[in-house]
Amino acid sequence: MMFMETQLQLIEIRKAFLKHIIDTAESQFKCKFKNLHIFTPINLPEYNIVTKRSIDESTAVLYSTIAESIEKGTITMGQEHTALVLDCGGGTTDISSCKNGISNFYHKLDKCYEDAERIIPTRYKDYENKLFVDYQEVQSNFYFLWEISREHKNKILQ
Repeated sequence: MMFMETQLQLIEIRKAFLKHIIDTAESQFKCKFKNLHIFTPINLPEYNIVTKRSIDESTAVLYSTIAESIEKGTITMGQEHTALVLDCGGGTTDISSCKNGISNFYHKLDKCYEDAERIIPTRYKDYENKLFVDYQEVQSNFYFLWEISREHKNKILQ
């Protein structure tokens, strides 16, 4: 019961925080928002939460970088440009790619992932109904690679 109470309190705190941000923005812009583009599990019935045509953080960073490059004149129109954004957050990693406005990176990424998975399996969920020793080995692979990537991320951010 204590866990549910704690979860409820966290949800109420998050809801109050979001409401404060929305209220502050409405006050600053002197208007009442009807539609919000926001990713949240919090129920805000007084607003229409728009999810169609929304973008994730890494894609927003990519678009912002492109817009900034256009403003600064550092991008040459008519030439091919590529960009890759790795958004390593507190528990999630998002990847966005753009090649002159065409996002075709994911297919190549999936192929590389499948190739790597044949060499070092990491999808331990696929091994839940197999031998426990196999499950442990694949889970160890996952966490080993996770730690390596975390160390690289920390080095990059230093």
